Amino acid sequence: MNSVPPIAAVSIPTEPAICTICHDDLYRPEDPKFAGRHVAIVRPCGHKFHFNCLARWAKDHLTCPYGRGAIEDMVVENLTLPNDWQRQMLKAAEKGDIGIIRALLNRGAKVDAGQAAGKTPLALAAIHKHHDVALLLAERGGSDPIGLRKLGRLYRLGSEGVPVDLRKAERWFIKAAELWDTSAMYSLGQLYQQGGEGIPVDLRKAERWYLEAAGMGHVVAMNNLGQLYQRGREGFEADPDQGKFLLFKAAGLGCVASMFNLGFLYQYGCVGFEVDLREAERWYLKAVELKFPPAMISLGELYLRGGRGLEADPDRGKHLLFKAAGLGNTQSMNILGCYYLRGDMGFVVNPHKAEFLYRRAAGLGSTLAMNNLGHLYLYGCRHFPADLQQAKFWLRKAAERGNARAMKKLEELSNPQPNPQPAKKRGFNEAFADGRAR
Repeated sequence: MNSVPPIAAVSIPTEPAICTICHDDLYRPEDPKFAGRHVAIVRPCGHKFHFNCLARWAKDHLTCPYGRGAIEDMVVENLTLPNDWQRQMLKAAEKGDIGIIRALLNRGAKVDAGQAAGKTPLALAAIHKHHDVALLLAERGGSDPIGLRKLGRLYRLGSEGVPVDLRKAERWFIKAAELWDTSAMYSLGQLYQQGGEGIPVDLRKAERWYLEAAGMGHVVAMNNLGQLYQRGREGFEADPDQGKFLLFKAAGLGCVASMFNLGFLYQYGCVGFEVDLREAERWYLKAVELKFPPAMISLGELYLRGGRGLEADPDRGKHLLFKAAGLGNTQSMNILGCYYLRGDMGFVVNPHKAEFLYRRAAGLGSTLAMNNLGHLYLYGCRHFPADLQQAKFWLRKAAERGNARAMKKLEELSNPQPNPQPAKKRGFNEAFADGRAR
């Protein structure tokens, strides 16, 4: 019978940097994408071998392959991380390689890889919409508030392979907000203000989170809360004075949305705001200077029409509408297209210019422009012949994206009236929408 020598009698020489069973490097990667493989340690001598090699050896031997001492036990070594593990982790997060991320975490890698907020693997994975990687890192304790907020945003808006889930969005927004991320606080306020599937509208919760964010200087939260106080809602009493205060405060801190909203309130009047077109012009101009297309549109149309105390200036009005269109704003393209079709506000009728503007907006995804193109080709006009094939093509594109006017028109075309009226009597101008609230 083999005797097991006492531990004191066992010599423990330093093992070589190879597995003496297979004679391969002890830590040579099995997968070149990651440095590391399972290594087993023999007890009590402490010699190391590849786990698979030692497991096969131990089936037929009781002694260590190197030191020849008795194998009383063997344990799997906690693998050391490769020297460049942080680089590997960041690269894997950016590419969405969840296998490498999991392997590194299992070997003791820190979730945030020693990076600053916004530059962690969690943030990179969420930015590149690698939902599974971002979720793994967040569940493993990722504490980057920017990364957590961006994960919440993935669930808020949805993306390829990630359905909208407002409950999950809420969860990660709250995690980020608890780490003092003001944008997450704002996102929670917006979520509770708008509501959606699984999240009922709760204006008191919205107020709470907007107040938290506003108190830390988030100007868009100030703007939204100011609007909420200004208008009030069912179950939420308006507070116009506080609303006005917040809008002015946010505008003074550079919030372009608040500048625009003040211009709107002075243009149309509201509680605490007398109609004053000069004041409206002043606030709109501040927003225009910051390249805010909605202000360009509102001020452009104000100049086209003029009003009490503000003389019309059609040239400046057109300039601002084209400036907004030049910044890629599809609403301004639709408005200009409608003006070129109707020939009002100093515009000369030119259906080809309207077609160009509508096509440009449609190319940027505007379903309104697709609908307008469909109607333009359907009705035609002087110097612009109708084209039923093109009309149906654009109406279908708009309908597929949920445009109700296009759906209705396609239904009418599939069930034609026995004695259709001429286009003019059917209301040619009324067929086109410019996207403005009426």
